[in-house]
Amino acid sequence: DDVQIGETHIRVAMQGSVKMPSAPFRLSWLHGAVVVLILGGAAGFFFRQRTQERDMRDRYLTELRDHLRRDPCAAPPFDEIKALDQQIAGRSFAIGLDNKGGVKISPQDEKDDRALLDLYRRRLAAFTRLESALTDSQQDERESEEKLSRMGARFGPSRDRKLAAWAEAILRDREKAGDDLLQGVQAVHAQSTKLVQLVEAVVVRKDAGMAPALSQFRFSGELAPLRTACDAQAARVAAAASGAFSALDE
Repeated sequence: DDVQIGETHIRVAMQGSVKMPSAPFRLSWLHGAVVVLILGGAAGFFFRQRTQERDMRDRYLTELRDHLRRDPCAAPPFDEIKALDQQIAGRSFAIGLDNKGGVKISPQDEKDDRALLDLYRRRLAAFTRLESALTDSQQDERESEEKLSRMGARFGPSRDRKLAAWAEAILRDREKAGDDLLQGVQAVHAQSTKLVQLVEAVVVRKDAGMAPALSQFRFSGELAPLRTACDAQAARVAAAASGAFSALDE
C-alpha cells in the first residue's frame, strides 16, 4: 500500500498473516453442566456429613439417657433387708453364764434368741443377693461406659469429642459411687456373717468361750447412710450430665 504524507510517498508492505484479537471466552453448556455437578456433589457431601454427625450425636444422647436411667444405688434386696430390719429393731439376744462359766439361757429366752437368729440368717441371705445384684449392676455400668467411650471417639468435630470426653469423666464419678456402695455393703455383710456365727456358737452350741465376743459385738456401718451417699452422688452426676445433653443437642 502507498501512503502519501505531503510530497513523500511511503510504501508499506505487510508480510505473513495478521494476528487478530482472540474471541472472548464463552461458557458452553457442557462446561456449565460440569460446574453444576461439582457444586452439587460438594453440597451433597457436606449435607451427608452433617446428617451423619447429627445421627451420631442423636445415638450418643440416646445411649447416654439409657445409661443414666439405670440406678446404680438400687437393687430389690434393699427392700427385703429394710423389712427385716424393721422386725429386728429393738430386739437383742439374751444370754447369761452360770456359776461354772457355762451358757445359761432360759427356755423362753432361747426361743426368742432362735427366732431372732432366724431373722438374721434371712438378712444374711438377702445380703448375699444384694451383693450379687450390685456386682452385676456395676458390670453393666462399666460396659455401658465403654460403649459410650467408643461412640464418642468416632465423633468428627473436636467440640463433640471434647463434650463426650467430659460426659464420660463425670460418669466415672457415678461408677465410683456404685463401687463405694458395693464396698460398704460387703463390709456390713461381713459383720452380719460374724454376728450369725457368734450367735450360733453361743445360743445353739452353748459355747461359753464366744459369749464375751457376742456381748461386745456392734455393727460399725449401716445400709441407709451408704445408700443415701450413693443417691446423692448419682443425682449430682445426672445434674452435670444435663449440660452435655444441652450442648450436644444444639
